Amino acid sequence: MKSNKQPLFILPLVAILAAFAVPGQAQTEKATESKSKQASERKPRTVIALFNFADKNKDGKLTREEAKGHLPLTYRDFAKIDKEQRGWINFDQFMEYTNQRVSKHADDLLKAGDKL
Repeated sequence: MKSNKQPLFILPLVAILAAFAVPGQAQTEKATESKSKQASERKPRTVIALFNFADKNKDGKLTREEAKGHLPLTYRDFAKIDKEQRGWINFDQFMEYTNQRVSKHADDLLKAGDKL
């Protein structure tokens, strides 16, 4: 019997992907180009909010201890993310890590879908 339950990682993945979505429809080709440019210039608010929430002292640097309890995957992989071994990561490093995770999950989902 097949279960209808979704894997737990799908909900956070959907939330992160939704942060990159641009609402509305373009009516002309020019409007589409303009919206695409605007979307690429915006930072994803949800990911910024996650980083800022975990950055308790608001110094723009996330330590492993700050990630603990708030960002469990970042906490787990902190040594990989902090390539310079400074003891903290900035938003760009967090964003790069998040993008890599989302890409891997998307690839895994697509591969799993191919097997159905």
